[in-house]
Amino acid sequence: MTVIEQVSAHQDYEVFGLVSAASEQDLIPLADIAKNHLCTVDEVSAIINQSIASIVCTLLSRFKHQIYGLYTSGGDISEAICQQANICALQVNGAVLPQVLSSQIIGGPYHGVQMVSKGGLIGNQDVITHCLDYIKRINEEIS
Repeated sequence: MTVIEQVSAHQDYEVFGLVSAASEQDLIPLADIAKNHLCTVDEVSAIINQSIASIVCTLLSRFKHQIYGLYTSGGDISEAICQQANICALQVNGAVLPQVLSSQIIGGPYHGVQMVSKGGLIGNQDVITHCLDYIKRINEEIS
């Protein structure tokens, strides 16, 4: 079952997460993959980022009227999502936590959606919960 099929089957859920690695055992050796495919680590990383962005953008498109917030982790993934989603700009509202920004999407099909972005190596395991609670709180204030 694909990610899209799984989300479609569980539309009553309030939060969906797409995780590229749940633990250290899930990490893949990019250098080995690059060597085997005669490309660079940066090229492999770009393919992974674009693939994640493609999944996120498909979900955003399919559930556009149900989504009020987007949480991203990692600058390269955040950038790939913004590019594929045709996001014109992000209006920074402030910091949720140190090095974790709250923004509003400006322009494109997701204009007005709240977005919280953090660096990939920033924060501990509670950061995601804190950020999702923040998005929910902001949406309740706006609604």
